[in-house]
Amino acid sequence: MQNQKGFTIIELIVVIAIIGILAGIVMVNVAQYVQKSKDARLHEEFHQISVAANTYYADEGIWAEDVNQGVAPSFVTNGDNSANGNTSPVDPLFPSWSASWYGTGYTYDYENWSGMYGFGSPCIGIHLRDASVGVVHGYPIENDGCKNAFNWTPAIPGLDHPS
Repeated sequence: MQNQKGFTIIELIVVIAIIGILAGIVMVNVAQYVQKSKDARLHEEFHQISVAANTYYADEGIWAEDVNQGVAPSFVTNGDNSANGNTSPVDPLFPSWSASWYGTGYTYDYENWSGMYGFGSPCIGIHLRDASVGVVHGYPIENDGCKNAFNWTPAIPGLDHPS
């Protein structure tokens, strides 16, 4: 018999199976970290929008008016909410009002429901919406008027919202 060097087919299959199992474990963890990263960025963007809305209120004495989904509100666009839907804010904090970084079809929706739908005043917030499923996440900016009547959930898991 000759002295042959190499691996048997069984040894190769075992190694490939082990690599496959490890890759599966890594992929699950990576997907979880990617989602946590998206949620953290979303929370920070919600916070920036809240700061801008509160600054507008402090400067103007009124809350910015409700706008259509995907349209940047006046506190981001310096009042330029033309009928064609301004989605290009001039504020450097908001390079885009789009939430497409979260996934395809996602947009922000600024809500001012003060005095609407039976809500008191003020009832201000921001939603992340998916074109196919509706509201994905909500964040209250000032919700004294709707605190008990409207739930700004689903919340971002593990991240606090102001109350």
